Amino acid sequence: VSPPSRHQAVAILAQDNTRPAVPRIDWPRSWKSLSPPRPRRRTPSPEMAPVDVSVSEQPRLVADFSDCLDRFLVPGDVLYIRGEARLFEIGVAGGSFGHVVLVTEVPRCIPAGSEEAYALEDVFPPGASCIWSVRTAESTSAEEGLHQSELLVYVDGSRRVVALAERPTPDELFSFDQEFVQMWRSPDELRSQMRSDLTEGIIGEMKAHQANWSLCTAVRALLRSALIRDVHREDRASLWREVQDCWLAAPICTSIVIIFWQRYLSSLAGAALHTESALDLVLRWMPVKADRGLPSELLGVMRGLGWSCISEIPRTFGDCPADLVPAPAPLNSQVSDRAAHVERTSHRRILSL
Repeated sequence: VSPPSRHQAVAILAQDNTRPAVPRIDWPRSWKSLSPPRPRRRTPSPEMAPVDVSVSEQPRLVADFSDCLDRFLVPGDVLYIRGEARLFEIGVAGGSFGHVVLVTEVPRCIPAGSEEAYALEDVFPPGASCIWSVRTAESTSAEEGLHQSELLVYVDGSRRVVALAERPTPDELFSFDQEFVQMWRSPDELRSQMRSDLTEGIIGEMKAHQANWSLCTAVRALLRSALIRDVHREDRASLWREVQDCWLAAPICTSIVIIFWQRYLSSLAGAALHTESALDLVLRWMPVKADRGLPSELLGVMRGLGWSCISEIPRTFGDCPADLVPAPAPLNSQVSDRAAHVERTSHRRILSL
């Protein structure tokens, strides 16, 4: 008996319920040619061996954007916590009109896994490598006088600084909703002249003589501008007395920033560390009155005086924080107006203003 043909065998298998027939598909040769060739294994030559580059020679890349906050903030910088239009919560973080606080110390890192991190597990973000403790001074409607505390913040995956909680004392902890923070860095000319002995003395004086937060001052800030406009009047002594009298008025949150910097500039002039007088320095760097002024007005003045606003931590940076936001290169006469516009727009995006 001759063996069954191929078609007969397929028919027999199709009748067998225990073993269904699987038809064979013959792919065209042209389809097989589309498959990518299998890579060949190559033995690296001594010339192609990987080069061991030390970490110091590589550009610093922030992987989780959380290990760099101490490179951005120094005493005298300002943190702006944007509000959410909660009208009945004026003068506190997250309230209406926003809230500004003064940085008084360099941020301190709290790494994950440390004893302090375990004590803060209620507010420690899951997966974060560290959070930061920023010592601040502020005037708030919830506390009396000059309020000093630790602001706990961290840098999220989008490189934004988020306020987690406030710790007035080691035994107290008040958590926030997700509040994003803007960092306002003082101009380089002022940062280069910062002295810890002067800043500590000024904070001590403000702590001893600062009044409580005032709703009347907040209303005045709504109705009147804080900018010192009569800067060219002849009676400069009375203008300086007027500036100093504002230091003793009942404050709001902006008053702390203004008073600190005006006192510090006055101390620089009094210590013969600057050739300009105290009034000239105040009119140059902080020409606003301390007994009024909303956060938006103060930040607008600071922006015009060279303060830099950082809303997002850059991905890469060098050892010097000033290199983070380079100034735009001077344009030559051959560059078109369109190119100049693109360069200015790119620079503003880098600043995240």
